[in-house]
Amino acid sequence: MPCPVAFWRSGWFGRMATQPCPCGYYTDPAKECTCLPQQIQKYMAKISGPLLDRIDLHIEVPAVKYKELSSKESGESSEKIRARVMHAREMQAQRFKGRKGLYANADMQSKDIREYCRLDAAGRSCSRWRLQAWPLSACIRPYPESGEDDCRHDRQP
Repeated sequence: MPCPVAFWRSGWFGRMATQPCPCGYYTDPAKECTCLPQQIQKYMAKISGPLLDRIDLHIEVPAVKYKELSSKESGESSEKIRARVMHAREMQAQRFKGRKGLYANADMQSKDIREYCRLDAAGRSCSRWRLQAWPLSACIRPYPESGEDDCRHDRQP
């Protein structure tokens, strides 16, 4: 008799940071990378492909110059940021009004994503191009695509 299986939704948020290469300057606009292409490839291969497939958002964060860090100029106020967040939450509340157990985008299941996040022709075209350039693992399934290519892709990934 097979063991019973139970599934629990995970609501965790993880962060991961890596250097782009052993010397750390591969993408730095101010300092030249001293690594050979083989070194960079070997360095990046240390990170498991299945692990990378499960990371939803990859962001390159450039180095910040001392002058920018020590500036007395203030950025956007907390009040303005809070207003944007509250507006986004209000939009979600309206979108999911009357849906039991669905309060925020993070609560959506696959069927909800298909309902609320439909791609237009340009979005499908861009998605198709991106998936052909960077295939995803089987655990991530994009929407079925249709339509013609109608968005320009003038740079390669």
